[in-house]
Amino acid sequence: MITERQSISLSVNPLYKCNSNCPFCYLGSLKDNKNILDLTYLMNTLNSLSYRYNINSIDIYGGEISLLSEFYFDMITKLCKTFSKNVSITTNFVEFNKPIINNFDEIGVSLDFNKFRDNQSKVYTNIKAASEIGKVINVLSLDISCQDNKEEIIDTLNNLKIKSWRIIPYSKSKETMYPFKGYTFFEDTVREFLKLQHKMKFSFINKLQLDGIINEDFYNTSHFYITPNNKIALLKFNENNEEYFEEYDKLDDLYNEVKNEQLKQEEYCATCSIKNKCLAEHINYNYKGDSCPGFKNLILNYKNE
Repeated sequence: MITERQSISLSVNPLYKCNSNCPFCYLGSLKDNKNILDLTYLMNTLNSLSYRYNINSIDIYGGEISLLSEFYFDMITKLCKTFSKNVSITTNFVEFNKPIINNFDEIGVSLDFNKFRDNQSKVYTNIKAASEIGKVINVLSLDISCQDNKEEIIDTLNNLKIKSWRIIPYSKSKETMYPFKGYTFFEDTVREFLKLQHKMKFSFINKLQLDGIINEDFYNTSHFYITPNNKIALLKFNENNEEYFEEYDKLDDLYNEVKNEQLKQEEYCATCSIKNKCLAEHINYNYKGDSCPGFKNLILNYKNE
């Protein structure tokens, strides 16, 4: 009997170098790392993973991918598209970079408010320019940056003529001193914007995810990372609730750890009424606060409303 292979999501990180300096960035001193992902290693790893898993999606991010050479960027995107039909990129869009524009009709842009990020006005200009030539812009913003006038934020995004917007939960890393405010902070932020969704001229991805959970067509998948160090990694949390990449030299070591993680998650979520139908991307087993990494309270509240 043929069994369906497990699906995974994969983030490919070819470099840590960046042209911005954000106080909440997970990179910190990692930006001094000058390694560039070896494409032969990437090809061999993707090939091995594809035998075991269905690679549902690949996101190419950084660091800042616009700092890659045009030739390298062209090669890495073609390689990733060989192994997945759903390949995306994420850039801070400080540079209106030719390889990005030529290779992708849709561009993911990490954009934050409260004037946290360098060159914000330049990023706005580049988003507008890309939209005007028919590029589709999908914006991602950390919850910690969405606390100013929320209607003003929506107006800004409407004026940029983007396709979609997603609020993502901030996690503290070993490399940043910006405080982590707990999981309910993300939940409360999303709730506030849900009240204003009628003003949005773009898709609100957080709402679509919640609708997907209710309609039972939203499923969590294992998420792997490939780092500039030519390693495959899982995102984990230490005893201080700080995220970090645990890297593996061998895929067999990764596979064994995935099995261990699945057993830990099964135990952690054993009594949960919405087990495996939540928003959890990475489980922080050490967290002893309100809510949970799957944002259960947000989901239950949305269902009740």
